[in-house]
Amino acid sequence: MKKSQNFDKNQDYNQSSKYYVIRNTGKEEEQYNEDDNQIPQTVTSVQSQKKIQQRSQKSFNQISKKPSSSNNKEQQGGLDSPTSQESRRLLQRESSSQLQSRNTQREALSNSHFDLQRESNPQLLGEGRIGEYGEEEENITCARFPHLSFCACEIQCQTAIKEIQLLEVYPGIYLGNFTHGLGIKKLLLKGVTHILNVTAQEYKKRTKYFKYLNIDVYNKSDEDIKKHFRITNRFIKDCIISGGKVFIHDLNGINIGPCFCLAYLINNEKIPLKTGFDLMKERQQLQITPNFFKQLERYDLEKLALVTVKKKND
Repeated sequence: MKKSQNFDKNQDYNQSSKYYVIRNTGKEEEQYNEDDNQIPQTVTSVQSQKKIQQRSQKSFNQISKKPSSSNNKEQQGGLDSPTSQESRRLLQRESSSQLQSRNTQREALSNSHFDLQRESNPQLLGEGRIGEYGEEEENITCARFPHLSFCACEIQCQTAIKEIQLLEVYPGIYLGNFTHGLGIKKLLLKGVTHILNVTAQEYKKRTKYFKYLNIDVYNKSDEDIKKHFRITNRFIKDCIISGGKVFIHDLNGINIGPCFCLAYLINNEKIPLKTGFDLMKERQQLQITPNFFKQLERYDLEKLALVTVKKKND
């Protein structure tokens, strides 16, 4: 019926509290009753019209004498009564408190995961490499091309570098955008030794301080990034084993770069895609395009199949 359909559409199921929160009011229900008993406009004769009016009036009187269950609820402290409003507030408070507790548990779990990784790899606790910095780039104008006497970047390099904040999404792995790769001093402060450059942009490589792996990857619907996972996984693995830290950066830091980090977690750390994605999303904004995410899903299934076969053989 029309009434039940409209009533169901105005309901919202809150999964965290497992209660229904009803949004419609009593006035709307009365309007539904009036609409259901509305007199038809197309009548062929006056007598038939009078009969229809009499029948509709009788049915309307019966409905008014016997109020619906929803109206009874309104009279006993129903939808718009102060008690119902207070109960809805309590439900909302309960759901928000549950959400906060769940987020706290997830954050504690991810932090404990970080602590375990650091305990197993004490070299990750280094104080950085700032002592190696020769201060030769303190007076440059353009960090992208230090030999130039002017900066042609959209945002002046010296201004952008001051706002850089490097995020460690996994022990020994940092993610960032194109500009983050130009902040040499801040990279050294974090102890970065390797840089995986997937920006497909030219800039001055500081080979004096970092070891680079440069791969041109473009944000296109037909771009194949899966073919690069083998070499990038080896590059990140060699960095972590040697006690260093790797910085992965693309143009915006939220799409291509995270894909290579997730591929490493899937292959080397044996972390499923969904778990790794949730772990990274707590520390870094992610906006992976559908094409790249589908390739990660296929990669995840392939590695899962290999693990299953090995277990059966063992």
